[in-house]
Amino acid sequence: MCAFKDNGVGLNPEDVDDVFLMFHRGSREPSQPGIGIGLAMCMKIVQHHGGSIWADSEPGEGTTLYFTFPGE
Repeated sequence: MCAFKDNGVGLNPEDVDDVFLMFHRGSREPSQPGIGIGLAMCMKIVQHHGGSIWADSEPGEGTTLYFTFPGE
């Protein structure tokens, strides 16, 4: 399993799964850049190789992204 953690604004628990949808931004703040395709692309790549990807987040605490590939 691999993990990446940021110290960003974090996500509400009900939004964690939605950040992997195309054009869904985790932040609703207009000052936060992005169009919402990065994590959707990551999910497609990981799933194409038979892996899993998920996130754990807390508002104000940042987000940790986890992913696995078969054979890890």
